[in-house]
Amino acid sequence: MRSVLLGVLLAVGSALAWGVWGYFSARAGHSASALSLWLGVVLVEAVIALPSIAFLRPYMGPLAIAAGVAGVAGYLLYFLALRAAPLGTAAPIVAVTAVYPVVTLVLGLVIDRVSPSPRQIVGMVLAMVAVLLIAI
Repeated sequence: MRSVLLGVLLAVGSALAWGVWGYFSARAGHSASALSLWLGVVLVEAVIALPSIAFLRPYMGPLAIAAGVAGVAGYLLYFLALRAAPLGTAAPIVAVTAVYPVVTLVLGLVIDRVSPSPRQIVGMVLAMVAVLLIAI
C-alpha cells in the first residue's frame, strides 16, 4: 500500500542522510583524493548492495544502467568539486548538487514531453534562488 505520509517521512530521512553524507564527504575530501573517495563510496555501496541480490532480482535494463552510470559520474564530480574548494566551504557545493530535481524536470520536459506544473516551475526558480543565496 502506498502512502504519501510514508513517502514524505522516507524523503526526510533521505535528506538527513544526504546532509550527513555531504558533511563527512567535505571533511574527507581534504585528506584524500577525489578518486579515492569516489572508489571508497562505490565499494561501500557494493558491499551493502551485493547481499541483496540473494533476495531481490535487480532490474538491469538500459535505463537502470544509465541511472547507475549517471550516479557514479555524479559522485566523482561531487568529490572533485569538494577537493577543488577550500576547507569549510562545502555548503555551496552541496547546495548546487541539491538542485538535481531541476535537471530531472527538464529531462522530463525534453525527453518525455511532460510539462512541469506552475508549482514545479515556481519550485525550480526558488531552488535556483536558494542556491545563489547559499553560494554567495
